[in-house]
Amino acid sequence: MKNFFFQKNKYLIGSVGLFFAAFTTNSAVFQGLASASLLYNTLERNGIIEAEMHPDIQTRKMRLSELLRHHLLKTPSLSRLINEDTLMIAKPVTRFEDQGFIGWGFNKFGIKLWKKQEFTMQADWKDAKFYGEGTAFCIGSYENLENYYFKKITIKVERPKVEEYIILDNNTIDI
Repeated sequence: MKNFFFQKNKYLIGSVGLFFAAFTTNSAVFQGLASASLLYNTLERNGIIEAEMHPDIQTRKMRLSELLRHHLLKTPSLSRLINEDTLMIAKPVTRFEDQGFIGWGFNKFGIKLWKKQEFTMQADWKDAKFYGEGTAFCIGSYENLENYYFKKITIKVERPKVEEYIILDNNTIDI
């Protein structure tokens, strides 16, 4: 889970740190960088500048949720636990290889690090009608926003009884 205190107050914490750093050092270069960062932080906070390092991250998560939903509905062993109309999948927790400052920098300058990029995913699922619920753990790769591949999907059922299924274990499956 995210730490909501830091998520909610990230601009305040960053601004205080930059303000402190700008006035506690004798280096003019460091004071200039800290002041510029503080100004940028303030402008972004007020909505004047919008900086999104990964504008397609939500699109990725929605696409992965759709693919996971498809796999869950096609699994015969889960048919007694889920229904197409009442299956809900929480927003997945994902980790893409191109996340972070390194990935952002390479994407910003148009440099491709990998032909196929890897991701890991964890998503909770629940069915409101049949009361089945559990967690899906997935490993996969993608080439772009349209071509996703799940290499392995492990389903841990928590209700009505604890079970575990490996519904996909393949290197070349495509939906």
